Amino acid sequence: MSYHSVKNPKDEKLLTEHLKRISEVKTEDPQKFLHHVIDQICEKKISFTDIYGFQTSQLSDIVAAFAKLSKGYIGKGLSDEQLLNDLELASVPKGLAKIIYKVLSARKAEIEKVLKLNSVKIGKLWLKDFDWRINHVVSSSELSEINEPIFSLFLYLVDPNNQEKEVVLEMAKKELEEFIDSLTKSKQVLQNLQF
Repeated sequence: MSYHSVKNPKDEKLLTEHLKRISEVKTEDPQKFLHHVIDQICEKKISFTDIYGFQTSQLSDIVAAFAKLSKGYIGKGLSDEQLLNDLELASVPKGLAKIIYKVLSARKAEIEKVLKLNSVKIGKLWLKDFDWRINHVVSSSELSEINEPIFSLFLYLVDPNNQEKEVVLEMAKKELEEFIDSLTKSKQVLQNLQF
């Protein structure tokens, strides 16, 4: 039997090792600890050294395992049963497995939001603002006459170094229709993705 949340054998081995570490954590309130781990996954600053006396390396393994598990559960749209099977496969005690399930269920929307934001940040540039206008091109010669609107789309992009860049797209009516079609199809694909 293999994991539902990860497919790579190397990831399966790491997930098993690190999830076992979660069960070895000595804390009075494992639920509170796991909420702090999710805070860490959601990029909120928590000082585990002050609260639990952990070293950074110990914590990073636990956070990595829990992140992989939660991304698999939420990002792949796994069922509750599949999550519990993964926890059983990793030899996580039943009591702790129920706590993990309860915590992940409670914070599902927040983790899903972070996953979506991180997937948007994958690209090197992101859209800050945009503007548009329609120019009408009128020209004539003995051979042809041009009387066509041109759509101009101004995209204001920002790179990871916060440098702004302007991109201008100019399209005739047919090109604009094709562009809108491709955006509509992209939107449908994104809506069908399960996060």
